[in-house]
Amino acid sequence: MARMVDDKIGLRRYVKEVTTQTGMRTIEHDGVKKLAPFSIEVESISDIERKYPQSVVKIQRADGKALADGERAKLLASERCVLVSGDGQQIDERFLKIVKPDALIVIIPPVAPPPPPMLAPTPISAPLSPPMPPAP
Repeated sequence: MARMVDDKIGLRRYVKEVTTQTGMRTIEHDGVKKLAPFSIEVESISDIERKYPQSVVKIQRADGKALADGERAKLLASERCVLVSGDGQQIDERFLKIVKPDALIVIIPPVAPPPPPMLAPTPISAPLSPPMPPAP
């Protein structure tokens, strides 16, 4: 989903995540009660919206035609479904065969991976001297 938000283009997506949670329950087997593990799948859906400055986002139609001046804001005045290319490249023509020619394509710059975490330096200790024999 795309829309104009504070002079930026907001892209909204829903992410479904399934996790497995485990617990213990009491069961009875041959008259003996005991605890047994069980697991269930829990689904959650997150609503994620990222905002991009208009200067870094390219919007075009699926047939490759550019939008006319002022058409971008008019089309995105309310939320609408769009196809998104997240790597900064054009969408492969194979995928465009299943959408209408006037479908909107939003091309965003690739997201740089986060830098690796900084590791705390390991303190260097002085070399150990060999043990001295006891004094006579």
